[in-house]
Amino acid sequence: MVIFNAKDDGEPMSPKIITVANMKGGVGKTTTSVTLAETLTVNNDFKVLLIDCDPQTNATLMLTGENAWEKARNEKRTLNDYFFWPFIYNKREPLTSFMVENASDLVISGTDRTPDLAVVPSHPDLPQTEREYIRRLVLQGQDLNGVRDHVVSMMQNGIEELGDRFDFVIIDCPPGISYFAEAAILLANIVITPVTLDYVAKYGLDRISQFLTSPVNNRDGRRRSYYALPTKFRNLEEQRARLDLIKNHHPVLPVKISDSVQIARAAYWSSTRRTFASKYGSENAEEIKLLGEAVLDKMTELV
Repeated sequence: MVIFNAKDDGEPMSPKIITVANMKGGVGKTTTSVTLAETLTVNNDFKVLLIDCDPQTNATLMLTGENAWEKARNEKRTLNDYFFWPFIYNKREPLTSFMVENASDLVISGTDRTPDLAVVPSHPDLPQTEREYIRRLVLQGQDLNGVRDHVVSMMQNGIEELGDRFDFVIIDCPPGISYFAEAAILLANIVITPVTLDYVAKYGLDRISQFLTSPVNNRDGRRRSYYALPTKFRNLEEQRARLDLIKNHHPVLPVKISDSVQIARAAYWSSTRRTFASKYGSENAEEIKLLGEAVLDKMTELV
Protein backbone atom coordinates (compact mmCIF):
# COMPACT_ATOMS: atom_id res chain seq x y z
CA MET A 1 0.00 0.00 0.00
CA VAL A 2 1.25 3.46 -0.86
CA ILE A 3 1.48 5.63 2.25
CA PHE A 4 0.81 9.27 1.54
CA ASN A 5 1.16 10.89 4.94
CA ALA A 6 4.73 10.17 6.02
CA LYS A 7 7.77 12.34 5.33
CA ASP A 8 11.10 10.81 4.38
CA ASP A 9 12.44 11.63 7.84
CA GLY A 10 9.51 9.88 9.53
CA GLU A 11 7.69 13.02 10.64
CA PRO A 12 3.90 12.90 10.22
CA MET A 13 2.40 15.05 7.48
CA SER A 14 -1.06 16.45 7.08
CA PRO A 15 -3.47 14.38 4.96
CA LYS A 16 -3.85 14.66 1.21
CA ILE A 17 -6.91 16.64 0.12
CA ILE A 18 -9.40 15.55 -2.51
CA THR A 19 -12.03 18.15 -3.39
CA VAL A 20 -15.18 17.17 -5.27
CA ALA A 21 -16.50 20.23 -7.09
CA ASN A 22 -18.55 21.38 -10.04
CA MET A 23 -20.31 24.71 -10.47
CA LYS A 24 -23.31 22.78 -11.81
CA GLY A 25 -25.74 20.98 -9.50
CA GLY A 26 -27.23 17.52 -9.96
CA VAL A 27 -24.08 15.87 -11.30
CA GLY A 28 -23.39 13.50 -8.39
CA LYS A 29 -20.87 15.48 -6.32
CA THR A 30 -22.12 14.24 -2.97
CA THR A 31 -22.52 10.65 -4.13
CA THR A 32 -18.97 10.79 -5.48
CA SER A 33 -17.63 12.23 -2.22
CA VAL A 34 -19.32 9.59 -0.06
CA THR A 35 -18.60 6.58 -2.26
CA LEU A 36 -14.96 7.65 -2.65
CA ALA A 37 -14.62 8.05 1.11
CA GLU A 38 -16.16 4.63 1.73
CA THR A 39 -14.10 2.76 -0.84
CA LEU A 40 -10.84 4.32 0.39
CA THR A 41 -11.63 3.16 3.92
CA VAL A 42 -13.20 -0.23 3.23
CA ASN A 43 -11.24 -1.42 0.20
CA ASN A 44 -7.94 0.38 0.75
CA ASP A 45 -7.80 0.61 4.55
CA PHE A 46 -7.13 4.35 4.61
CA LYS A 47 -8.31 6.75 7.30
CA VAL A 48 -10.62 9.37 5.80
CA LEU A 49 -12.28 12.58 6.97
CA LEU A 50 -15.10 14.04 4.86
CA ILE A 51 -15.81 17.76 5.26
CA ASP A 52 -19.33 18.62 4.13
CA CYS A 53 -19.36 22.16 2.69
CA ASP A 54 -22.75 21.79 1.02
CA PRO A 55 -25.67 23.38 2.93
CA GLN A 56 -27.95 20.65 1.56
CA THR A 57 -26.10 18.43 4.12
CA ASN A 58 -26.69 15.30 2.05
CA ALA A 59 -23.20 13.89 2.61
CA THR A 60 -23.65 14.32 6.36
CA LEU A 61 -27.02 12.56 6.32
CA MET A 62 -25.70 9.74 4.12
CA LEU A 63 -22.84 9.09 6.53
CA THR A 64 -24.44 9.72 9.93
CA GLY A 65 -28.21 9.49 9.63
CA GLU A 66 -30.65 12.08 10.95
CA ASN A 67 -30.22 11.45 14.69
CA ALA A 68 -26.44 11.89 14.73
CA TRP A 69 -26.73 14.99 12.55
CA GLU A 70 -29.33 16.52 14.86
CA LYS A 71 -27.09 15.74 17.86
CA ALA A 72 -24.14 17.49 16.14
CA ARG A 73 -26.27 20.56 15.43
CA ASN A 74 -27.56 20.72 19.01
CA GLU A 75 -24.02 20.38 20.37
CA LYS A 76 -22.76 23.01 17.90
CA ARG A 77 -20.35 20.62 16.18
CA THR A 78 -20.81 21.55 12.52
CA LEU A 79 -18.73 23.39 9.93
CA ASN A 80 -20.80 26.49 10.78
CA ASP A 81 -19.63 26.34 14.37
CA TYR A 82 -15.99 25.70 13.45
CA PHE A 83 -15.85 28.97 11.54
CA PHE A 84 -17.88 31.01 14.04
CA TRP A 85 -16.21 29.72 17.21
CA PRO A 86 -13.51 32.46 17.15
CA PHE A 87 -16.16 35.19 16.89
CA ILE A 88 -18.24 33.78 19.75
CA TYR A 89 -15.52 32.59 22.15
CA ASN A 90 -12.52 34.60 20.93
CA LYS A 91 -10.51 31.43 20.31
CA ARG A 92 -10.25 28.78 17.63
CA GLU A 93 -11.05 25.17 18.43
CA PRO A 94 -9.38 22.29 16.51
CA LEU A 95 -11.30 20.75 13.64
CA THR A 96 -11.45 17.47 15.55
CA SER A 97 -13.85 19.13 18.01
CA PHE A 98 -16.43 19.35 15.21
CA MET A 99 -16.11 15.82 13.83
CA VAL A 100 -18.59 12.97 14.06
CA GLU A 101 -16.56 9.79 14.42
CA ASN A 102 -17.56 6.32 13.21
CA ALA A 103 -19.46 7.70 10.25
CA SER A 104 -20.84 5.39 7.55
CA ASP A 105 -23.27 2.51 7.95
CA LEU A 106 -20.76 -0.02 6.58
CA VAL A 107 -19.03 -2.95 8.18
CA ILE A 108 -15.89 -4.44 6.66
CA SER A 109 -16.82 -7.77 5.09
CA GLY A 110 -15.88 -10.83 7.14
CA THR A 111 -15.13 -8.77 10.26
CA ASP A 112 -16.93 -6.76 12.91
CA ARG A 113 -14.75 -3.69 12.12
CA THR A 114 -16.22 -0.42 10.93
CA PRO A 115 -14.46 1.95 8.52
CA ASP A 116 -12.13 4.59 9.94
CA LEU A 117 -14.28 7.37 8.54
CA ALA A 118 -15.35 10.65 10.14
CA VAL A 119 -17.33 13.65 8.93
CA VAL A 120 -17.45 17.35 9.74
CA PRO A 121 -21.20 17.98 9.32
CA SER A 122 -22.64 20.79 7.27
CA HIS A 123 -25.63 22.95 8.18
CA PRO A 124 -28.46 24.49 6.12
CA ASP A 125 -27.50 27.93 7.43
CA LEU A 126 -24.05 27.80 5.80
CA PRO A 127 -24.89 30.45 3.11
CA GLN A 128 -26.15 32.86 5.78
CA THR A 129 -23.11 32.02 7.88
CA GLU A 130 -20.84 32.92 4.97
CA ARG A 131 -22.55 36.29 4.50
CA GLU A 132 -22.33 37.07 8.21
CA TYR A 133 -18.71 35.90 8.23
CA ILE A 134 -17.91 38.31 5.38
CA ARG A 135 -19.72 41.15 7.14
CA ARG A 136 -17.81 40.68 10.39
CA LEU A 137 -14.42 40.37 8.71
CA VAL A 138 -15.05 43.45 6.54
CA LEU A 139 -15.95 45.39 9.68
CA GLN A 140 -12.57 44.29 11.07
CA GLY A 141 -10.86 45.87 8.04
CA GLN A 142 -10.54 42.89 5.67
CA ASP A 143 -11.17 43.34 1.95
CA LEU A 144 -12.85 40.54 -0.02
CA ASN A 145 -9.53 38.95 -0.99
CA GLY A 146 -8.60 39.00 2.67
CA VAL A 147 -11.87 37.29 3.55
CA ARG A 148 -11.13 34.44 1.15
CA ASP A 149 -7.58 34.15 2.45
CA HIS A 150 -8.97 33.96 5.97
CA VAL A 151 -11.35 31.13 5.01
CA VAL A 152 -8.51 29.28 3.28
CA SER A 153 -6.29 29.74 6.33
CA MET A 154 -8.96 28.49 8.74
CA MET A 155 -9.59 25.38 6.67
CA GLN A 156 -5.90 24.76 6.01
CA ASN A 157 -4.93 25.13 9.67
CA GLY A 158 -7.69 22.78 10.72
CA ILE A 159 -6.57 20.11 8.26
CA GLU A 160 -2.85 20.48 8.99
CA GLU A 161 -3.50 20.11 12.72
CA LEU A 162 -4.96 16.66 12.04
CA GLY A 163 -1.40 15.41 11.59
CA ASP A 164 -1.40 11.72 10.74
CA ARG A 165 -4.88 11.05 12.17
CA PHE A 166 -6.17 10.78 8.58
CA ASP A 167 -4.63 9.78 5.28
CA PHE A 168 -7.17 11.72 3.20
CA VAL A 169 -9.57 14.61 3.60
CA ILE A 170 -12.40 14.67 1.08
CA ILE A 171 -14.29 17.96 0.73
CA ASP A 172 -17.80 17.91 -0.72
CA CYS A 173 -18.54 21.32 -2.29
CA PRO A 174 -21.85 23.01 -3.00
CA PRO A 175 -22.75 23.95 -6.57
CA GLY A 176 -21.95 27.50 -7.60
CA ILE A 177 -19.39 29.87 -6.11
CA SER A 178 -18.75 30.37 -2.41
CA TYR A 179 -15.70 31.16 -0.31
CA PHE A 180 -15.91 27.70 1.23
CA ALA A 181 -15.91 26.05 -2.21
CA GLU A 182 -13.06 28.25 -3.44
CA ALA A 183 -11.02 27.44 -0.33
CA ALA A 184 -11.65 23.72 -0.83
CA ILE A 185 -10.48 23.89 -4.45
CA LEU A 186 -7.41 25.97 -3.61
CA LEU A 187 -6.37 23.55 -0.86
CA ALA A 188 -6.85 20.41 -2.95
CA ASN A 189 -4.13 18.12 -4.20
CA ILE A 190 -6.69 16.71 -6.63
CA VAL A 191 -10.05 18.11 -7.72
CA ILE A 192 -12.60 15.57 -8.95
CA THR A 193 -15.31 17.09 -11.13
CA PRO A 194 -18.30 14.77 -11.70
CA VAL A 195 -20.00 15.37 -15.06
CA THR A 196 -23.22 13.95 -16.46
CA LEU A 197 -22.12 14.29 -20.11
CA ASP A 198 -24.94 16.63 -21.07
CA TYR A 199 -24.68 19.73 -23.25
CA VAL A 200 -23.18 21.97 -20.54
CA ALA A 201 -20.78 19.39 -19.03
CA LYS A 202 -17.71 20.84 -20.73
CA TYR A 203 -18.45 24.36 -19.50
CA GLY A 204 -18.33 23.31 -15.86
CA LEU A 205 -14.94 21.73 -16.48
CA ASP A 206 -13.76 24.85 -18.32
CA ARG A 207 -14.55 26.94 -15.25
CA ILE A 208 -12.72 24.59 -12.89
CA SER A 209 -9.71 24.60 -15.22
CA GLN A 210 -9.72 28.39 -15.51
CA PHE A 211 -9.96 28.78 -11.75
CA LEU A 212 -7.07 26.39 -11.10
CA THR A 213 -4.80 27.91 -13.74
CA SER A 214 -5.48 31.56 -12.92
CA PRO A 215 -2.24 33.25 -11.78
CA VAL A 216 -4.02 34.87 -8.83
CA ASN A 217 -4.92 31.39 -7.56
CA ASN A 218 -1.41 29.97 -7.93
CA ARG A 219 0.66 32.32 -5.80
CA ASP A 220 1.46 29.53 -3.33
CA GLY A 221 3.09 27.28 -5.94
CA ARG A 222 0.91 24.37 -4.81
CA ARG A 223 0.68 21.54 -7.30
CA ARG A 224 -2.93 20.74 -8.15
CA SER A 225 -4.58 18.43 -10.65
CA TYR A 226 -8.19 18.04 -11.72
CA TYR A 227 -10.03 15.20 -13.42
CA ALA A 228 -13.49 14.77 -14.87
CA LEU A 229 -15.49 11.79 -13.65
CA PRO A 230 -18.40 10.65 -15.87
CA THR A 231 -21.43 9.95 -13.66
CA LYS A 232 -24.99 8.70 -14.27
CA PHE A 233 -23.54 6.96 -17.31
CA ARG A 234 -25.88 4.89 -19.51
CA ASN A 235 -23.54 4.19 -22.43
CA LEU A 236 -25.67 6.15 -24.86
CA GLU A 237 -24.17 7.22 -28.17
CA GLU A 238 -24.67 10.89 -27.28
CA GLN A 239 -22.88 10.40 -23.95
CA ARG A 240 -19.95 8.67 -25.62
CA ALA A 241 -19.65 11.50 -28.14
CA ARG A 242 -19.65 14.15 -25.41
CA LEU A 243 -17.07 12.17 -23.44
CA ASP A 244 -14.79 12.11 -26.48
CA LEU A 245 -15.19 15.89 -26.79
CA ILE A 246 -14.33 16.40 -23.13
CA LYS A 247 -11.25 14.17 -23.43
CA ASN A 248 -9.93 16.51 -26.13
CA HIS A 249 -9.88 19.40 -23.65
CA HIS A 250 -9.69 17.99 -20.11
CA PRO A 251 -8.14 15.09 -18.18
CA VAL A 252 -10.67 12.33 -17.46
CA LEU A 253 -10.49 9.50 -14.94
CA PRO A 254 -10.55 6.03 -16.56
CA VAL A 255 -13.78 5.16 -14.72
CA LYS A 256 -17.48 5.68 -15.39
CA ILE A 257 -20.11 5.57 -12.65
CA SER A 258 -23.34 4.08 -13.94
CA ASP A 259 -26.81 5.57 -13.65
CA SER A 260 -27.98 3.08 -11.04
CA VAL A 261 -31.03 2.65 -8.84
CA GLN A 262 -28.86 0.78 -6.33
CA ILE A 263 -26.48 3.73 -5.95
CA ALA A 264 -29.46 6.05 -5.49
CA ARG A 265 -30.88 3.77 -2.78
CA ALA A 266 -27.50 3.60 -1.06
CA ALA A 267 -27.85 7.31 -0.29
CA TYR A 268 -30.27 6.42 2.49
CA TRP A 269 -28.44 5.73 5.75
CA SER A 270 -29.19 2.38 7.35
CA SER A 271 -29.33 1.77 11.10
CA THR A 272 -28.25 -1.82 10.35
CA ARG A 273 -24.66 -2.03 9.18
CA ARG A 274 -24.06 -3.61 5.79
CA THR A 275 -21.14 -4.63 3.63
CA PHE A 276 -19.86 -2.51 0.76
CA ALA A 277 -21.15 -5.03 -1.81
CA SER A 278 -24.60 -5.31 -0.24
CA LYS A 279 -24.95 -1.53 -0.01
CA TYR A 280 -24.01 -0.74 -3.60
CA GLY A 281 -24.60 -4.02 -5.41
CA SER A 282 -21.72 -6.07 -6.81
CA GLU A 283 -21.46 -4.33 -10.21
CA ASN A 284 -21.66 -0.81 -8.81
CA ALA A 285 -19.35 -1.73 -5.94
CA GLU A 286 -16.73 -2.73 -8.49
CA GLU A 287 -17.09 0.61 -10.32
CA ILE A 288 -16.67 2.52 -7.05
CA LYS A 289 -13.68 0.39 -6.09
CA LEU A 290 -12.09 1.23 -9.45
CA LEU A 291 -12.80 4.92 -8.78
CA GLY A 292 -10.79 4.71 -5.55
CA GLU A 293 -7.92 2.96 -7.30
CA ALA A 294 -7.91 5.51 -10.14
CA VAL A 295 -7.75 8.41 -7.68
CA LEU A 296 -4.95 6.71 -5.77
CA ASP A 297 -3.03 6.26 -9.01
CA LYS A 298 -3.39 9.96 -9.82
CA MET A 299 -2.42 10.89 -6.28
CA THR A 300 0.72 8.75 -6.52
CA GLU A 301 1.80 10.84 -9.51
CA LEU A 302 1.86 13.89 -7.25
CA VAL A 303 4.09 12.30 -4.58
